[in-house]
Amino acid sequence: MKQTKKGIRRGLAALIATTALGVVPFANHAQAADPVNVNIAHTKTSVGGLLVNVVMEQGLDVKNGFKLNPLEVAAAPQILAGFVSGTLDLTSATIDNYITWHMSKPMTVWREQLSAPFWEIIVRKDFADSNGLKVGSDYKTVMTALAKSNVGVVSKNGASEYMWLQLVGGAGINYTGTVVPGLVSAATIQAAFTAKSVDAVIAYEPFATLMVSGGVAISPFSIRDGAPGLPEVTRAPGLSLGGPTDWFLKPGNRELAKNIDKAFDEAVAYIKAPKNFAAVVALLQSRTGLDNPTTIALLKQNINYFSPNGNMNLAAWDRVGQWYKDTNQAVVKGGLLQAKDFVFNLSAREIKPVKKGATLSVRNLATQLLLFPKTDSKVTGTSLTTKVCAVSGDVVTMKKDGVCEVGIQVVDKGAKNFQNRSAKTTITVKK
Repeated sequence: MKQTKKGIRRGLAALIATTALGVVPFANHAQAADPVNVNIAHTKTSVGGLLVNVVMEQGLDVKNGFKLNPLEVAAAPQILAGFVSGTLDLTSATIDNYITWHMSKPMTVWREQLSAPFWEIIVRKDFADSNGLKVGSDYKTVMTALAKSNVGVVSKNGASEYMWLQLVGGAGINYTGTVVPGLVSAATIQAAFTAKSVDAVIAYEPFATLMVSGGVAISPFSIRDGAPGLPEVTRAPGLSLGGPTDWFLKPGNRELAKNIDKAFDEAVAYIKAPKNFAAVVALLQSRTGLDNPTTIALLKQNINYFSPNGNMNLAAWDRVGQWYKDTNQAVVKGGLLQAKDFVFNLSAREIKPVKKGATLSVRNLATQLLLFPKTDSKVTGTSLTTKVCAVSGDVVTMKKDGVCEVGIQVVDKGAKNFQNRSAKTTITVKK
């Protein structure tokens, strides 16, 4: 959606102001009769942070017996430092983050927050123009053009750099450019593009949308929507909720984790309910500083990425872990980290395991995934793991044991807010 230059400057200025880091002191854990304090790493201006914002704004934490205390951070090393020092209990982070942290401090993860990848790639507009790149350009064509370029990331040896390396490996190019760390905000990305010190950036939302809306960059292909040809390892959940294993194992914290999971279930249901759309837009706009049309467009896209039930995509964890063993052994010290090393699945609302040969209704899945299909809605399903399960019409058929990944889309007639809604889920298939 196009903005005026004045609107872009105003949105950018507000976003830059709200991304300044500030550390606040935390209170000690409260008496048993009071909500338990939980210190969580948070970036309130990110779209991924919307769930935490909703939990706190709607009082879903206190309702479920705990109190979230957010510590504003922008980079993974700060979060790890908080875990090591004990000033942080939990965070929402990528699989790459958890794998790298695990080597310093064992991690336990129990809820998927964003089903789609966290990162997008944006390319500086004049670089794209001079190299014939445009929206919809083929993934490998874009990567070939970037083979000698400077690429901006949040931090060195962090999740954004590893996403770039996964893209490089999948395209089969010989990358001879330079990875530039420190692009942690709208201000730093804008400055780097203006100075032409980077040609592309691996960015998260809303920064990617802000740069594209302002005409500074283009997004030639979408990592989160799974552009054709992308390596399978990039198809991983963007954010999962977890923290140090020693926190999870403390007496009472496993039950507390269940309450936290329940609160986030309620937050997702609130966000996805059509009647709350305007309120969620207002909340997101208050945190990002974007103008109203851009915020609406941003929410319409990202609302589909929030996991409706918290169910963990174990196959994706295994894929990423294998990539580290095969490609980035220095991080994992030659070992193989898999889902079983991290995941304790607490979700009470996950799709239950089924047996080989079982069938499920696509429309029923849409209802379970909080897509609110109406009588006249068109509901379609797509199998992302065709060897394990197949979709024909309204039926999902389990072909063999494994993990079935299914995408569901609902299209309404004449809807005002989000006519197109989608979600992805994983279903365990047993023999």
